Amino acid sequence: ADVGLQWPRTLPCVAIGTATRAALARAGAAAPASGQAAMNSEELLASEPLLSVAGKRILLLRGAGGRALLAQALRERGAQVHECVLYRRALPARAGEELALALQGGIDALLVSSGETLGNLLGLLDGMAAGTIPAHAILVVPGARVAAAAHSRAGFELAVADNAADAAMLAALERAVAGRLERTGDPCHNNPATTR
Repeated sequence: ADVGLQWPRTLPCVAIGTATRAALARAGAAAPASGQAAMNSEELLASEPLLSVAGKRILLLRGAGGRALLAQALRERGAQVHECVLYRRALPARAGEELALALQGGIDALLVSSGETLGNLLGLLDGMAAGTIPAHAILVVPGARVAAAAHSRAGFELAVADNAADAAMLAALERAVAGRLERTGDPCHNNPATTR
């Protein structure tokens, strides 16, 4: 929410992702384009502004329950890190109902934008009848870390996007459908012998 605060002009910042960078720009901050390809903590840590932070004081604005990697790595590099939790992620109360309703017509693909979203989806699916989502469904995930979590439990064909941006997720889905069409001649079915 826009509360009318302005970012101090002399305070440098870095951000993961285009939406965060745009929000900072609206507040008067100019965040360099770090974290652009993978949009994750690992890529941000590899960006020039965060390579040499020994003795610096860093304010880390983050969500509750997020990964600890960024703060931990910055501390290991000698920075004094202050963490400020600005938002909380939570599964909406009606998510199960909404998912069941959406699945009634059948689906061919699911796009999951984060590890937490994947965890919520899998948790909801555990409470539903087997076969709710056909095994031929393509599961699009952002990056290798979320793909590893999906691979261990999901049972779907995975398509790994470069990041969680809409364009990257859509490109991954398009590649998966094109690959399936090339392999099977049918863009909607891979091996429908089993269902989840």
